[in-house]
Amino acid sequence: MTKEHGVGQMLEVLPIHLRAEISEFLYKDAIKKIKLLQNRDKRFYADFLFMFEPMSIKAGTIFCQEGHSSKEVFFLLKGCVESVNHGKFFLEGTIIGEVDIIMKRRRRLGSFKARGDCFMLRLNKDDFMKILEEFDDIREDIRMMVFEREKKRLEELNEARVENKQAILKEY
Repeated sequence: MTKEHGVGQMLEVLPIHLRAEISEFLYKDAIKKIKLLQNRDKRFYADFLFMFEPMSIKAGTIFCQEGHSSKEVFFLLKGCVESVNHGKFFLEGTIIGEVDIIMKRRRRLGSFKARGDCFMLRLNKDDFMKILEEFDDIREDIRMMVFEREKKRLEELNEARVENKQAILKEY
C-alpha cells in the first residue's frame, strides 16, 4: 500500500468508533509493548495511530545519526538498540529521538545502532508535534520522560567532567 493510499485514508470514511477499533487491532502489539500508547483516548487511536510507519532495521544499521536533523521519533517494538555514544542499550518499548525534538535541537546528540534485527514504528516530527498539541496527557507523559532522560544525561556528563578533572589533577 502506498502512502497516498494508506490505511489512514481508507479509515477516514468510517465512523470514529470503528476507526479506533480497527487501529487498536492493527497496532495491538505496539500498544501492548509501548506504555505511551496504552489507555489513550479513542480519538488518538482513530485519527493518529495510523501515522506510525512500521519499519525493519537490520543488525548493525545506524538508523539515527549524531549530527543529523531531528526529523523523527522511533518506537522500538522488537530487538535491541545501542546508543553508540553512551554505550547504553534499549529494549522493546523504548522511544528513541523524542528528546532532541522536544528540546528543539536541530541536530541529533547521539547515534543509535540496531544490535540485532529490529522492528520499529517511525513517526515523523510534524505528526509527533501534532499529537502533542492535541493530547494533553500524551504531551505531559512525554514531557516527564524527556525531563528524566535529560536530567540523567546532564548528571552523567557532569560526572564525566569531574572524573576527567580529577585525572588531570593527578598528573600534576
